[in-house]
Amino acid sequence: MTLLTTLVIALAITQALDFYTTRTILKAGGHEQNPIVKKLMDIFGRDVFLVSKGIAVVAAGSYVGSESILLLGVLVLFYVGIIVHNWKSMP
Repeated sequence: MTLLTTLVIALAITQALDFYTTRTILKAGGHEQNPIVKKLMDIFGRDVFLVSKGIAVVAAGSYVGSESILLLGVLVLFYVGIIVHNWKSMP
């Protein structure tokens, strides 16, 4: 397995974990802190937005990774940070 493939799989896993942690927090009464994301969730629905965003991030990450493995690695680490933050905020 190539490094690109490994990082794209890692990015897909981060998106699944971001979906799970964000959804859990919101279902428990938490609030989305990003006003743009909140507005998009209000327009499209929470789950539709989160799934669509996850697919878009993995697609964009795949393209970015084909140009720069370093940027893809940074994107994966960025989402790991979001997941850690979400995990600490979970009820």
